[in-house]
Order: sequence, then C-alpha cells, then structure tokens
Amino acid sequence: MKKIFSTKYLYFLLAVLLLIFLHWLGLTTSLEKLAANLIQPVQKSFFTLGNFISSPTRYLTQQTKLLAENENLTKEKTVLLQKIVQTGQCLQENESLKKQLGYLQETKLRYLTAQIITRDPASDTILIIDRGSASGLTPGLAVITDTGLLLGKIIKTNDNTSFVRLLNDNLSKVAVTLQNNNQLNALVTGKYGLSLTMEQIPQDQKVNSEDLVITSGLEQNIPRGLLVGQVDKVTQKPGEYWQTAYLKTLFNLNQISLVTIILP
Repeated sequence: MKKIFSTKYLYFLLAVLLLIFLHWLGLTTSLEKLAANLIQPVQKSFFTLGNFISSPTRYLTQQTKLLAENENLTKEKTVLLQKIVQTGQCLQENESLKKQLGYLQETKLRYLTAQIITRDPASDTILIIDRGSASGLTPGLAVITDTGLLLGKIIKTNDNTSFVRLLNDNLSKVAVTLQNNNQLNALVTGKYGLSLTMEQIPQDQKVNSEDLVITSGLEQNIPRGLLVGQVDKVTQKPGEYWQTAYLKTLFNLNQISLVTIILP
C-alpha cells in the first residue's frame, strides 16, 4: 500500500514537471486558453453570486449613510434658519426702537418699552405685554407704536405682565379731535375687532375724507396728539344732531412686536 502511494506521488510529480517544461517551451498555450475559457463562466457565476449576496447589505449601508447625512443637513438648515429669523427680528426691533426714540424725544414724553407676548386667548383684540405693575404700569395708560400711533390702553396689570385693549375692541373708547380742527371733540369706538367709528360729531362740524384723527387730551393719562386713524368716509342723516365718520385702521399687528407705554 505504501509502495503504491509512493508510485502515485512520483507520477504526479513527473506530470507537474512535464507541464512546467511544456509551458516553458510554449506548447501548452492552447491548453491554458481552453482551461481559462472553461473556468471563466464558473468564475463569473461566483462573482455574480457574490455581488448578489453583498448588494442588499451594501445598498442598506449606503441608504443608512445617506439618511444620516440628510438628517444632519436638515438639522443644520433648521439652525441656520433660526439664526436668520433671530437676526431679522433683532434688526427689526432695533429699527423700531430708533423710531420710538426719535418720536418720544420730539414729544418729550415719559415712556417705557415692552414686548408683545401674545394675544389673550379669550379675545383677539386684547394683547398681553411683558411689563406690569412692578414696572410702574397702571390701567388707563396709552400704548403706542414706534411712530406714535395709538394701539390701545392698558386695562389690567399683574406684577410682570399687562393686558392691552386695542382700539378696535367693542369696549374701546377714546376721546379724539381732528388734526386740523381744534374745536371738534368726538369719540372713537371699536367695532367688532374690524374697524373704528368716530361718533358724536356735531352736524355743523366739517369732516373730510383723509382727515387725520388724533387724541384730544381730554382723558387722564392720554396725551394730546397721538394718531388714532384716518377718516375713510362720513355719513350724515338729515334731522339728526350727530354725524358719523368711519376710520381706516393704520396699524398691522403682524408687523408689531415692540410697543411703548406713555407714562403719566
């Protein structure tokens, strides 16, 4: 048995040496090409099978990586947008402060600035600001914009917040006159949060469209000359003592975040 094994080993060694010698002589080229052609389909099959097995894993890995990168980019975009909003808000508030200082320096009024926190959940025509009794605020004080436009009056204060009733609130009333007519005294009231009406105007008083309506100064803590609105149209009825003017509301709350309270 051992002799047979040695003989087979010797034959195998001789065959290998013969193949090497024939390859060196260039006599096995055709045989090698034939073997390569026979093996190539098998190699291709194994390569395709390997790709097929690895492709789902590679696809999932790439998808996971892309999703992670997309999530990071989304977070970075959100942070940048927040910074842009904050910067824009700061610039807007700075511009508003400059306007307020300019107006208040001209009028020499005592004042205090505040930010609008929100609207009262119970009413769209009631604002909540971030100043209260701790800052010296009391009900009845006038609240204006950066250009001296009257927004409304404080109606209630807590330690650090106050409630402001806007001019267009149904319960709002303010004593007014016309900028070009010191003899006229009337009352502006709010109408359902939508408009302003100037009432109790004597029929003998001339009121024109586009006239500016200002505070008359007849109310305590409400100085004369605060802009209330502009006359849109006037209705007169024969035989009645009063005439009525409808005003354009000049403020847009969506563009206001900072207000000024006129102090007594």
